[in-house]
Amino acid sequence: TSLYFGTTSTTTTQAYQYKMYETPVTFHAIDSNTLGNIAGAWVYVEAGAGGEYTAGTEMGRGQTDANGLCTIVVKHDAAQLINGVIRKSSATPFYDQGVLQAVVAPGESQTIVTAMTRQD
Repeated sequence: TSLYFGTTSTTTTQAYQYKMYETPVTFHAIDSNTLGNIAGAWVYVEAGAGGEYTAGTEMGRGQTDANGLCTIVVKHDAAQLINGVIRKSSATPFYDQGVLQAVVAPGESQTIVTAMTRQD
């Protein structure tokens, strides 16, 4: 479902389309050994193939907080595959890069837990 606003534009589309759903996707980074939260990990998410966005389109980025959480809001009208990476390499302890992948359904918030391996 989309919401359209008419315009006086002479362009072919004659309207601007606004995405109806803003779905929060929360990434939770934890240490694979201690199960403790990982603060300061960077999350980068892009569109995967097979959704309304072109594969590779950036969907969002952010950094995990003290609770190991980073929330990215995906704006879309249909199910969208997202791919991404998470890594903590700016301050000790360092962690190996992890791979993120999920299908985001319109209006359904999600939490994706990622167990990261410490570099020792």
